Amino acid sequence: MKTSSLLINSTLFLLLTFVFIGCKKGEDDPFVSLRSRKARVTGSFETTGLEYKFQDSSFIFTASLVDGKLRFTESEDGQVNSGTVPYSSRYLFEKDGKYSIRTITGDDTAAIEGSWAFLGKNGEQDLKNKEALVLTETSITTGSGNLFFSTITTNGRTSDVFRLLQLKEKEIVMTQKYEGIYDQIKFEKTITLQKMKE
Repeated sequence: MKTSSLLINSTLFLLLTFVFIGCKKGEDDPFVSLRSRKARVTGSFETTGLEYKFQDSSFIFTASLVDGKLRFTESEDGQVNSGTVPYSSRYLFEKDGKYSIRTITGDDTAAIEGSWAFLGKNGEQDLKNKEALVLTETSITTGSGNLFFSTITTNGRTSDVFRLLQLKEKEIVMTQKYEGIYDQIKFEKTITLQKMKE
């Protein structure tokens, strides 16, 4: 009886160990989560952190979100301009794979709608299964077109791929990087989202 009990307990321990090891994908993910990755992404979120840098051969633009204001600096051919504008952004990720983003930058309002999905394992990009989120835009409505969104166009649609650095029940930290080989464009964006109370 003791032997079978020990065998059952050992088997359960090993099984649970493998299940919990599979929970951590992003570098700052919780070690153990009882909610699936999809359940942690689903919901309404407010942007609480944003760091952005864009650079090409003659232009540099940086921005960071501090206390609801976007502080930016732009430099082109030695001319530097900086300022602060009010900024707010809300994300809604639905269970059915749809998403929407509503952003207000100064007096400009932007609305993006589309579909979201996890990216599978990708050895070239050193991504684990479900470590990245793909946002595919189906519509954009904006006043001036100044969105702070860097995009890649595929099949007539625009997709953004974000590596999930942290995916907790109430917080998401995701980043996006690009360094062009031929076009001399570099950008990096990190967004922190806080789940809103429902």
